[in-house]
Amino acid sequence: MLSIEHVRCVRRKGELVRNPRWGLSAAQAEELVTELQTLAIEHHHKTRGELVAAFADVVVAESVQRAMRAAQKLVLDQCDFALREDIDPPALRDALYRRAASIRSAGEPFDRDAIVAGTAADYDLDATTFETLLYADLDEARLVDATALRTMTPADLVTRWELAEVQALLLRTERVTIDVDARPTELRALLRAMKLHQLLFEVEASTGGEAVVGAGGGGGVRFVIDGPVSLFSQSLRYGLKLALLVPKIMACRVYRLQAEVQLKKGAATARFVLAGRAAAPMAGDVGSDEDVPPLVAGLLAGLPEHLTGPLQGAHVALNNEVLSVPGVGACVPDVVVTAADGRRVFVEVLGFWSREAVWRRVALIEHGLPVPVVLCVSERLRVSEAALDDVASATAAAGDAGALVTFKGALSAKKVADRMVTLLRPRADAGPRP
Repeated sequence: MLSIEHVRCVRRKGELVRNPRWGLSAAQAEELVTELQTLAIEHHHKTRGELVAAFADVVVAESVQRAMRAAQKLVLDQCDFALREDIDPPALRDALYRRAASIRSAGEPFDRDAIVAGTAADYDLDATTFETLLYADLDEARLVDATALRTMTPADLVTRWELAEVQALLLRTERVTIDVDARPTELRALLRAMKLHQLLFEVEASTGGEAVVGAGGGGGVRFVIDGPVSLFSQSLRYGLKLALLVPKIMACRVYRLQAEVQLKKGAATARFVLAGRAAAPMAGDVGSDEDVPPLVAGLLAGLPEHLTGPLQGAHVALNNEVLSVPGVGACVPDVVVTAADGRRVFVEVLGFWSREAVWRRVALIEHGLPVPVVLCVSERLRVSEAALDDVASATAAAGDAGALVTFKGALSAKKVADRMVTLLRPRADAGPRP
């Protein structure tokens, strides 16, 4: 992925304006990446060091040097770099060092070339090849796999270049606000990506004046995501996860992304805005039903066998709906369980979020979420399962509107199923409540 040094931006009235591809036109950029792509394909199964050296031999004008560095990084990112499977460099080094140590301890004359040749002979190799393979596990010695590049056109690479520049800016953002008008499938892909990458986000839905359940396809949805710069300890890994969200955002019918970006450590942030409509998705950017966090996948697989009573035989599925209480907030649970009579219970897993996020969910339940929700909270967040009991004592509806399950490590599908059944039983067994 490109870094922020690979992107040219200027500040205008407190806003960052990106100069795509360092000022190169699309045609100039295609010409540049074509040459680099050809070199990478020619170096298929050669070493990364040889490919980088070949890139360094490409001569361009001084004004294009920065664009060249960005284009080189872009092309390298499309390649895979594998270790040789027929050798074990650490084992070769260990054998060489042991032979050398043995000769020294025996007081024999130390002849480096003889030691290398003797060790190489043990592996049926000549000395030159042996020395080449000694450090074949270093990055520069990895073998180039340019298979993916063969399927791309220069135009594809230029499109990815522009996407990579936006992603690079998000590596150093303080906060991101995303407004989307998305079809249910687009919204589902975006939501799953945020949860899969464990991003800390809040969601708001455009509603009238009542608590609603909606797919977000009509009226739009806003997501507010904390960026790596806003965290107690800045994390490049977290920034990378945020950057990986961009293709899902740009796949929405209408989108607007606003980010507060810190170009340099300690500097003031500047606003960056990206808005547009969905283009055709790039190969490899489409999500699947398998793109779900492990804890959620475990619930999908484990809940059906533990559902009893009013949820006997209920349908368990991934959720893509927004639950909203106007003036309070919204949430997007992970799983929805639909009973035979049409009633539903939702489950949200909060294994990596903050305590504040849990209390916001509790507030939503207290203020009247339209459907019952089970919150699954990691014990690391130090929230008691009794937290919702206080809510239940404050409002008669709260006892049926939500429950809280804590877990450490593994999440028990049976425990979650029992809480879901409990939430529906009062309505199934008792008469209408006053």
